[in-house]
Order: sequence, then structure tokens, then C-alpha cells
Amino acid sequence: MNRPLSQLPTQQQLDVLGSKNYFTFAQLVEAALRTMTRLFIGMLWSLAFSLVFGVMAARYKTARYFILPLVNLLESVPLRGFLTFTTAWFMGWFPNNVLGVEAVAIFGVFTAQAWNIMLVLYQSLRVTPKELLTVADQFGCNSW
Repeated sequence: MNRPLSQLPTQQQLDVLGSKNYFTFAQLVEAALRTMTRLFIGMLWSLAFSLVFGVMAARYKTARYFILPLVNLLESVPLRGFLTFTTAWFMGWFPNNVLGVEAVAIFGVFTAQAWNIMLVLYQSLRVTPKELLTVADQFGCNSW
């Protein structure tokens, strides 16, 4: 992940190769593993964000007034074109390096999932019937 952008094939190199297969099997496996790694990292960050802010919004009324409007605004990050600005920002963090592009991909996965997971968790915590909580308490169940 941490290699210069100059190591990636240019359009001219791809044009010279034409329709030939320029990826070896090992390169395809490496690309698949890198993609899965990006997806898992984005998913883990989404779950961590959702658990922290979803539970805070469900339990604390004051936090709810700040978290829910902020999440509703940030939910439209990919749609409002903020992704172009964050792309330049991440690429600036890692100039001439593939790691900047990898960070953009992870951020894209995060923004695609985090808000939905957080809102689903928040809603499921808010709408649990009191009777169900009472029965769970009587059976000695903990929060998990």
C-alpha cells in the first residue's frame, strides 16, 4: 500500500499492451486482497463510529440534539461532492503515494455505510418496548 504512484501503469503503457493480459495471477490476488483489506478497514471504522455515536444519541437527550442533525448532514457527503475535496485532502496527506488513494477508498466505504448503520442502531435502541426491557431485566439479562 505504501509505494509511489509512479509504479502504477500509465495510460501509454496500457495502450502499448493493447488487449494483452498484463496482470499475472499473483497481481490479481494481490489486488483482490488489497480491495478486501480496504473494505474491512472501512467496515470496522463504520461499526466503531456507529456503536459510539448511535448509543450516545439513544441514551443522552443532549447528545441527540447534536448528533442526529450532524449525521443527517454528513449522510449526504458522497452526494454533495465533498468526496472530491476529501480526495484532494487525502492525496495531499500522502503526496506521490498510493496510500492517499487507498485512504480515499476507505473513506468512501466509511461514508457509504456509517450513517446507515448508526441510524439503524439508534432507531432500534429507541423503539425497544418497555415491556421487553422489563422482561429482560427480570430474567437477569445484561445490555448485550
